[in-house]
Parts: sequence; structure tokens; C-alpha cells
Amino acid sequence: MSTSLPSLAIVLLALGQTAEPAPDGSPEAPAQPPIPAASGAPAATPAGEELLRQAVAAMETHSSVRADLRFRVEALDQEMYGNGVFVQGDIAAQQFRLELRLRVGEYNSVELQVCDGKALWIHRHLPEDERPRVYRVEVDPALYGLASRRQVAGLGQFPRTPALGGLPRMLRELNAAFDFTDVKVTKLGDVPVWALRGEWNLARVGQLAPQLYAEIEKSRAGQPAKLPSQLPAYVVIYLGQDDLFPYRFDYYRPQDDAPETGAGEPMLTLELFEVRIGDTVDPRQFAYQPGDVAFEDLTVPYAQGLSAGDVE
Repeated sequence: MSTSLPSLAIVLLALGQTAEPAPDGSPEAPAQPPIPAASGAPAATPAGEELLRQAVAAMETHSSVRADLRFRVEALDQEMYGNGVFVQGDIAAQQFRLELRLRVGEYNSVELQVCDGKALWIHRHLPEDERPRVYRVEVDPALYGLASRRQVAGLGQFPRTPALGGLPRMLRELNAAFDFTDVKVTKLGDVPVWALRGEWNLARVGQLAPQLYAEIEKSRAGQPAKLPSQLPAYVVIYLGQDDLFPYRFDYYRPQDDAPETGAGEPMLTLELFEVRIGDTVDPRQFAYQPGDVAFEDLTVPYAQGLSAGDVE
């Protein structure tokens, strides 16, 4: 099932590996703010879908963005910590770089997305791989594929060039896969934020992974369900009230002993900090050379896995 790249990329780095707890000197674990309970949003609170639409519009129109990342993954009864960086230039020119690093045992796992406007390169190096796996996505054919699918669906043209990756695409994919019906006002430290809680959009699940549809329905009804351990039950996104920047993403799995309550324990937390918007960005950060590593062309499957009609 295709969901947001950063979330599943991080889980991919951790699942299936024998991992050790984070040693001293690892990135600081993100502090856990109170998670809003699932209840109706007050009338004065903006709707989650509208807030996400505004957040995507803001992210895709910034002249530049740079932010450091830290994240925590719970997998294999272990807590693992990682860090990274996100850099975005002109999204109309498809300039972005997302780098994630996770310590797995004695090895470093790396997930890298780099796009210079002509090609999106995905560089993935896992502990079991002797050499990195490298994939290439041609930008123009991928954008053409998205536009064609929108036209077939009767949605018209995109109001602006959509990001093929990075944080704007992560928000787009999350909005397509989850229904964000609960919005709360809270704080991350001293920063006022909107906390958007989303649960799976079953119509979207039925399209992408029909075999999971019935199991998610069972889980919501409090019945025993066979859900993949890496599949979250819901996600919470924290958007700054002043700038609509996505400062934090929390992914939660349902509690085995009380699935009917909707309570969960975090399986993945991704936090962004030291955020700088509008600064000058070195264009060399969007360059990538695969060297002598063979790469696979993923243009068609990558474009087909993207949502064409999620948010405007």
C-alpha cells in the first residue's frame, strides 16, 4: 500500500532488522505532547482538510525551506532514533532534498530523495545491502501522468505545480489516505499549533489495498483484525497556527488490549526543528550523481502511486 514516503521510508529502515537501542549521543528523542482525544472540533476551529489544503499551498509557494529532522521508531520491541534534513527550493522547478539516517545495529541506514527539476533520485541503503539501491523518476513524464489522471477524473488542471516529493507531497498523500475530522488547539513547547487527527479513509484503502479494507473495519469495531504491525491506526499532524508549517507527525498503532477505545501507542514520531523559510539555498544540494551504481527507472510506477486529486 502506498502512503507517505517519509513515514514508510523510516519504518522500512527499521522493520525486518535486528536493531539495538539508541546509544549515547544519538539524536534526542522528540518530547511527547498530549495527544488530542478523538472528538468533534469546536465550530470556530478550521476543518482539518481545509488546514491541510492551506498547508500544502504554503509549502509549495515558499521560495525555500530548510529544516532539521529527528525521529523515533518503535519496532521489534526496540526504540530507535534517527535524524535528517529537508531542503526545498522552488517547487515549481521541483527542487528538494530529503535525507533520513537511522542507526540499525552496527550499521547506518539511509533514505535519500534528491530532485533537481529534471529527475528525482531515490537512494536507499539498508544494512543487508552491499551497495545502495538507486532509483530514478523522470520529472516531466511523472507530472504529465498526474495531469492526465486528473483530467480523466474530471478534476481539471492543478492550480500550481504539485511537488513530487518532500514535505508537500507527504501532506498530499496523508490527506488522500486519512480523514482528518478532528482538530484541536494545543502547543508544541511555546508554539501554538493545530493538532489534526486522521483515521484511514476506507474508500482510499479499498482502492489501494482491498485486502486491508475488511481488517481495518474489524479493528474499528473492536473485533480481532489481522493488520500489518507497521500499519498505523491513525496519525496526528501538528501545524503551526501562524505559518501552517508541519512541525510534527505522530503515527499510532491500536492497543491490542483495547482497540475499541481508539487509544494507541506511538510507532513513529517525526519532528522538524530549526526551520528556516526564505533563506538562500545552495543549488548544489539538489544535485545527485549515482556514480557507477546501476539504477532502476521508476517513473511510471512512482507516478501511478501518487494521489492526483487529494488537495489543491
